[in-house]
Amino acid sequence: MRAFSFLISLFFIFQITVSGSGFQLYLLGSRSLAMGQVGTAIPLDASSLFFNPGAAAFEAPQLLIGGTFSVSNTAYLQANPGIGLSFSEPSYLSPFYFYGILRLGENSPLRLGLSINSPFGNGIRWPRDWDGRFISLENRRNSLFIQPTLSYRIGTQFGIGAGLVIARSSLFFKKTILANRIPPTGVNPTASLSSEGTALGVNVGLFYNPHSEWSFGLNYRSAVNYKELQGLASYDVPVSVSSEFPDEAFTTSLPLPAVLTLGTAFRPQQGVLICFEINYTAWHTFDTLAFIFEPGAVQEEDFGSVPNYKNTFTYRLGGEIQLTSKAKLLLGTYYDLSPVQDGFMSPEMPDANRLGATGGLCLEWGNQLEVDLAVMFETTGERTSTFEQKGFAGTYQTQTTAISLGIKYAFSAR
Repeated sequence: MRAFSFLISLFFIFQITVSGSGFQLYLLGSRSLAMGQVGTAIPLDASSLFFNPGAAAFEAPQLLIGGTFSVSNTAYLQANPGIGLSFSEPSYLSPFYFYGILRLGENSPLRLGLSINSPFGNGIRWPRDWDGRFISLENRRNSLFIQPTLSYRIGTQFGIGAGLVIARSSLFFKKTILANRIPPTGVNPTASLSSEGTALGVNVGLFYNPHSEWSFGLNYRSAVNYKELQGLASYDVPVSVSSEFPDEAFTTSLPLPAVLTLGTAFRPQQGVLICFEINYTAWHTFDTLAFIFEPGAVQEEDFGSVPNYKNTFTYRLGGEIQLTSKAKLLLGTYYDLSPVQDGFMSPEMPDANRLGATGGLCLEWGNQLEVDLAVMFETTGERTSTFEQKGFAGTYQTQTTAISLGIKYAFSAR
């Protein structure tokens, strides 16, 4: 294992990577990202529309836009004899976010908000000739959440808010197939499955600010269940048998989990903020991934898996330090537990517990413009496990780096 660690360390030095526990993304605000991805117990900016709609009631009218650049890679070491080392090919992700908050009247306690972001997604692509090609060559999940929101401030201490989530997601899966009807040509025949669909969810939050030094937040984001994604399977096979492998329609489901977050924020002295949060993600709903074809379809028995995810916790700690009147230093860390259980570790989405470190700067220009810069580094230890459904074993390791930029324009004070 020491040789494995040395080789992947050399590999990762030259890579910028990103991924997340399961396929949840927390690249949803640059300032939040720099602070360990917190945001439930404090109104940092308009990203409160996602992290806690109740805290958004304390935000000034504003626009916030930004994005993150990332490239993902994973290392795999063959179980026996333990000398076959594979690296996934680069998989580029560039999730963006947009938030807008309006106030109805100069002294109104009501806020209207719109949030657009991508809280779920991942991607991995393996070489065409790697050991696990009959299980997975490429796997992508993408999402786009649009959330109109109402937030209401009750006095000077309480805020409540709720948003309707309109979610669009897509799924792409590719693997090498093995069929007796395909003559040997030296080129691996493949099947590609793609599907997409729309579903609804809700995002509700409570915010409580009893004292200038303390605040608390509670946020619940419901599950978003795509019960019937419509898809199409296509086959890349030799021309001589292509008529036997027509494109075929299928349906599948993709449940995105509910997330419950409890957080607190503390200001021990002027210019210092410390935040702590716990996320509980109900991953158990993602227990089966099935592709349902019409009777008589080709090779349908080769698709589908049993992820059997378990519910998990994530622990986040972040803060900021006022450097000057116009600049803040942002720091954070988190520990994200993997939902993948032993015996279910598939190369489709290899995963392990993740430790992350984050940092950045918040820079203000005048009273209205703010620029947020963030970086994130995340690593997993080596995880050895077997995908019992396919009898495929090995050791995986992933490292992650992300770079993010956000720009905020406030129309008025809170």
